[in-house]
Amino acid sequence: MAGARVTSRRPRIGYATKTETMNRVLARLSSDGATTPPRLLSSTMKSNRTPTTRSTHARSTNRRAKRILLVDDDSTVRDSLNDVLQSEGYLVIPAENGQQALDLANKSSVDLVLLDLNMPVKNGWETFEQLTREHPLIPIIVVTARPNQLFTAINAGVGALLEKPMDIPMLLRTMEKLLVETARQRLARLAGIETEFLYKPATAGHAHPGQKK
Repeated sequence: MAGARVTSRRPRIGYATKTETMNRVLARLSSDGATTPPRLLSSTMKSNRTPTTRSTHARSTNRRAKRILLVDDDSTVRDSLNDVLQSEGYLVIPAENGQQALDLANKSSVDLVLLDLNMPVKNGWETFEQLTREHPLIPIIVVTARPNQLFTAINAGVGALLEKPMDIPMLLRTMEKLLVETARQRLARLAGIETEFLYKPATAGHAHPGQKK
């Protein structure tokens, strides 16, 4: 089943206000050397200009040195995803709980986060809130078997929601898309402005009712 793309203007619930979020991100952009504030653009306003064909070498070059913070308390999931991502040319930083993920994000450069929800020490949504507050331009993909998280994810400003069991090709495509986003697009999503959101429900017949990861 293909992932569904949802367009939403719903305000964020339970996190910083739009003004606070925009000010924080603009300050971060300024500290990183940006000379002018970005305009607020919705990703749905940007035309798809990605070439239909890309060489394997080009994809490998694009992924090289991209650092992925992989947060999941299940060692089997971590090991499996680690192998897949490394084979695709990514550098993987594993974390087994939310607090460890926050510590690693503060110590290392991170380009994208894959985040589980049900974890010890600090759960996924608490981790998401703090990561977003401290590192607002890092895209975050929530990967979970917990049901009924769609609207929470949209409201929070998540880059994508992918339900377990994992659709690896969809995961890789989503990662590539988010990694090439502009700061403007990430700002628009965090601020609750209309933006494209990818949701991939669990594959029919393979989900495990009651499993909440």
